[in-house]
Amino acid sequence: MAKPDPSYYLVRGEIKYKLNDFKGAINDYEETIKIKENRKETEYDQIYAKAFSGRGISKCDLGNKKDGCKDIEKGKQLGDYDGDNNIQQYCK
Repeated sequence: MAKPDPSYYLVRGEIKYKLNDFKGAINDYEETIKIKENRKETEYDQIYAKAFSGRGISKCDLGNKKDGCKDIEKGKQLGDYDGDNNIQQYCK
């Protein structure tokens, strides 16, 4: 049986976000994070970072700015290339 692909859940989360399904997006971002944490593989770092950022942005859009900004900050710390822009847009 093939291992689940974290990039699949990341992309699906991004699609759900674009369709304004913020709760569905959060679920997929959380699945991405869970897979990454179970594998402990470094080649998924940018995917891991993007999952935290995406989950944070979705939380902000649902009105949970406090937890959302924590996730966005975590994404930035993990190396999300859009981290500074996301913080500026959602957390200031």
